[in-house]
Formats: sequence, structure tokens, C-alpha cells
Amino acid sequence: TAHALFHSIHFHHAFTMGDNQAGWAYALKRVSMEESCPMALRRERTREYIVVLNNLIMMQMHLKKYDDALITIRKLENVPAKSREASAIRFFLGLVNETHLYSVTGDFEKGIQRIRQAETHLSYYRNLANKRRYVLICYNAAYLCFGAGQYPDAIKWLNHIIHWPKETETMEDLYCHSQILNLIFHFEMGNDRLLESAVKSAYRYLYKRERLYGFENTILNFIRKDSANLLLPGMRKQTFEKLRGELIQLSHDPQEKKALQYFDFISWLESKIENRPFAEIVREKART
Repeated sequence: TAHALFHSIHFHHAFTMGDNQAGWAYALKRVSMEESCPMALRRERTREYIVVLNNLIMMQMHLKKYDDALITIRKLENVPAKSREASAIRFFLGLVNETHLYSVTGDFEKGIQRIRQAETHLSYYRNLANKRRYVLICYNAAYLCFGAGQYPDAIKWLNHIIHWPKETETMEDLYCHSQILNLIFHFEMGNDRLLESAVKSAYRYLYKRERLYGFENTILNFIRKDSANLLLPGMRKQTFEKLRGELIQLSHDPQEKKALQYFDFISWLESKIENRPFAEIVREKART
């Protein structure tokens, strides 16, 4: 209807402009409109309903309405699906959103449990998946395992992305961020030999792309050069503080800030500087 189109257009405008409060209000209105439809009509509009629920979840996450977002995720997961394709869309959107929520709230163990529960369905629906959604789940799983200190499992999930055929530009951002995360994971595990080859591989891939983000170059330089200072007496904290300052400076650039949202490098560095668990710092920030 014209009324639904009106709210959808305004939602997308608010989302594009970064007006999360307005985007949330328009998304909430669209969900209410779908839910006011007779059940028989709603069953014919399954995909539309799933899309508007997904939009609402995005806005709830941006506004840190995490409890509300989880309620909406459960609602999405219970949308009646008339086909296997609709079931696959419902499953993947629900899992992408839920694993992302656990990543940003620091509930890493809960997220890993959810991934394990979903693995059978993940295999069942894989051939029906939007490739980006499948790769996003692998990325979120890697992030969750890293946050829980399960580094070998984190690398296993990340390898699903790194070795995925590079067939579409729509996933280039995930490929690139996976290359950087791979360095961080091997760094944490102290895999010096593997780290050296991983740095070379990341350099080749990122430079071939012909667009190197400032934060990517900063992380690469840290791994290749500055990380050696960590072995010097009294230099560990100073070295991590230097990297943190550089990333904070980069985050003032809108493009760099957007890229830095794929992984909370700042909280990771703060965990090193303050000698506290990464998960603890992420949970604290999620509550503020």
C-alpha cells in the first residue's frame, strides 16, 4: 500500500543518513502495519514480514536495545514459512542477527552455544543461502570463538571465509576483514611462523584490491614492525597504547569508522593495556 511504501522510504532514508532513532520509529511502524494484516494475508507476505522485522532488529541493535532486539529475533524465527526457501531466509537472518548481538554484548559463550545448536540447519540450508549471509555467520562464529578465547575454533571458522571462492564484490569487505582478523588470531596464539606467512598473504590480497584502509595498514605495520617492541622491558603497555591512539584517530574518518565496526579493535587493545578479559570490556561498553 501507499502507506507502507511511505514508511519504507522514510526508513531507508533515515538508515542511510544514520538517523537511528527515526529509522527505529519507521521500522516499528512497518512491523505494526504487517502485524495488523489478517493472518491469511500475512502468510502470503512472509518475506515482506521477515524483511521489516530484520530492519527493526538492525535499528534496535544500533540503539543498544538488545533485549528488544532478542525478542524481535525470536519473533522472526517463528514467522510461518510456506516454502523451504522462506525457511532458509528466516533461519539465516535470525542466526546472523543473534550471533551479531552476542558479539557486541560480549555474551560469547552464549553465542557459541547458539552456533552449535544451529550447525545441523546450517548444513541443511547452505545451498539455499544468500552467500553473504552464510559468510557473515562464519565471521560471527569466528568472532564469538575469539571472544571466548577459543582461538583454534576461531581460525577454523575464519578459514571458511579466507578459502571461499572470491566470486563477488558484495563480500569483499568480509574477505578483507577476515584477513586482518586472521593476523590478530595468530598473534594471540603466538603462531610466529604462521603469522609471517599470514602477513604476506594479507598484504598480497589487500594491495591487489587497490584500496587499503588506514586501519588495515596500521594493523599490518603493528604486526610486522611494532609488535617486536612487546618483548622489550616496559614497552608492552606503551606499544598497545600507541596502536590504540592511532586507531582512535582513524575512527574520526567516517569510512574508517564504518570499517572498524567489523571488529572491536579498541576494546581488544584496552584488554591488553588493562590486563583484563576482552569479553569483560565488551560487556561493560554494551551496558553504557
